[in-house]
Amino acid sequence: MKLSIKDEFTVKFVAEEEDDLWSIYNLICKGDRVEAETSRKMDSNGIRKTSATRVKVKVEIKVAKTEYDKVGSVLNISGNIVSSDTASVRIGGSHTLKIKQQLSFELTKNEWKESVLEQLTHSSCRCAELAVVLMQQGLADIFIVGKSGASSATHCAKVQCEKPQGKKKSAKNSSSTATANSFFETVLKAFTKHVDLGSLTTVVLASPGTLKDEFHRYLIPEARSLQLKPIVNKKVRFVFISSTSQSLKEVLDSPAVKKFVNDRDEVEDSKFFNNFNVAHLSDMGRSCYGWESVRKANELCAIQTLLVTEDLYKSSDEGIRRKHANLAESVKQSGGSVHVFSSGNASGVQLRMFTGIAAVLCIPQPDLDDLVL
Repeated sequence: MKLSIKDEFTVKFVAEEEDDLWSIYNLICKGDRVEAETSRKMDSNGIRKTSATRVKVKVEIKVAKTEYDKVGSVLNISGNIVSSDTASVRIGGSHTLKIKQQLSFELTKNEWKESVLEQLTHSSCRCAELAVVLMQQGLADIFIVGKSGASSATHCAKVQCEKPQGKKKSAKNSSSTATANSFFETVLKAFTKHVDLGSLTTVVLASPGTLKDEFHRYLIPEARSLQLKPIVNKKVRFVFISSTSQSLKEVLDSPAVKKFVNDRDEVEDSKFFNNFNVAHLSDMGRSCYGWESVRKANELCAIQTLLVTEDLYKSSDEGIRRKHANLAESVKQSGGSVHVFSSGNASGVQLRMFTGIAAVLCIPQPDLDDLVL
C-alpha cells in the first residue's frame, strides 16, 4: 500500500494488493469523505441521463455505505457528492465510487487515531522479497513484486543507455565491452538505490539471449567490491528467465518463477506446521486447534504463534474473514505472531484437517477445553 499524509485530516492512498483493499475497507466509516476519479453520464447541464455522455470527473462524497467485493477486488463506496472539479456535477447527488487496485484516492476523517496512522505507515513501508530486472540491449526495467504478483508490482526504475556507434572492427569488441559495463554499472546503481537488499530473498534476471548471464557475471565481483553482503553471502537467490519482451507478466507467469514462489511458500508453511505438530504430539498443553480453543487461548494471552489457512483468513464471506482477521490482530497486540498458510500446498491441507486454525502456546494450557471464558 502506498500512502501519504496530506494534512491532519486527509490521507492519500493507493491500494497495491487485494489485501490493501480489505485494510482500507475497515478504515472507512459512515460520515467520512472520499475523493477519487470516476465517471458519470451527464448532459450539458450536468443532469444524469441514460442517453447522456459518460464524462470523467473527480468527486468527493460523504460516505453513507461501503461494500467490499472480494471476487471483483473492488470497494463500492456510496454517498452524496459534496464537491467536484467539474462545475456541471450536481452537488448533493448520489454516487458510488469504485476503488480498485492502483487507483489513487483521498480519505478524510474528522479525527485520525495516531495508532492507526502509525500502523498504516508501517504497513506501507513493508518490503518485497522478490525483485525483477528485465533487460534487453541498452534497456532495463526494475520492479519489486508483492505477493499478489504483477498486480502488486512497483516499477522502481528504467535504465537506458545508447548502443556503441563505432564501426571499425578493431574497436568493436572493446567498445561493446565498455558500453556493456557502463550499462551494467548504471543498472546496478539503480537497483541498489531502489531495492532494499536487507529484505530481499530473490532476484529474477530476465532477458533475451545471454544478457542476463553477462550481467550476473558483472554483478558478483562488483557486489564484493561494494560490500553488498546479502549478495556476497548468497542470501539472495538468482533466478534466470529467457524473456522475449519487457513484459513483467510473462516473466512472473514463467514455470521457473512460479515454482520458486510455490517452493518458498511451502518451505515456510512446512516449518510452522512442523513446530505445531511437535507441540501437539508432546501432549503437554502447548498447542490447541479449533476456533473455540484458540479463542480461549487468546483470551489468556497464551498464543505464541497463530496458524490459519488462507481460506479462512481471506474468505469471500465477510463475517468469516473479519472474525479471523480480528483474532489475528488481537494475537499480534498480545505479542504473538501470525502465519497464514497457502491453501494449495501440503501443509495447508494438513492444517485444514485441524479445522484450519491452530496455535502454538507460550504458556501451557492443559485444561484449556474445560475452561469457560
